[in-house]
Amino acid sequence: MHKKLFHNIEWINFVEKDEIEHDKKSESIFSLKIVIVGFFLGILAVFPISLYGTILAWVSRKKEGVNTINTIALILGIVSLVISFGVIVTFSVLTNGALGIVL
Repeated sequence: MHKKLFHNIEWINFVEKDEIEHDKKSESIFSLKIVIVGFFLGILAVFPISLYGTILAWVSRKKEGVNTINTIALILGIVSLVISFGVIVTFSVLTNGALGIVL
């Protein structure tokens, strides 16, 4: 069907580790964006996004130093993980009848 889809993949641009601009706090900003998405999806118990954002915020604190952006990302990530695990535990413990779902 699409035999030459990945024939010339020069258009893919990966950022190398040495190209990340730590002085502009780009890694902290990216971790904050990921954690915010994970926070809103945490209500739906999609916690891998929150976990990834929290780990990224932790790593950016080591690479870029402690700043307000990665501190907010770390706190929001931990809160998001707690909410996600709370939703998972709640739905695991409660039965369908307790939730008002009649099958």
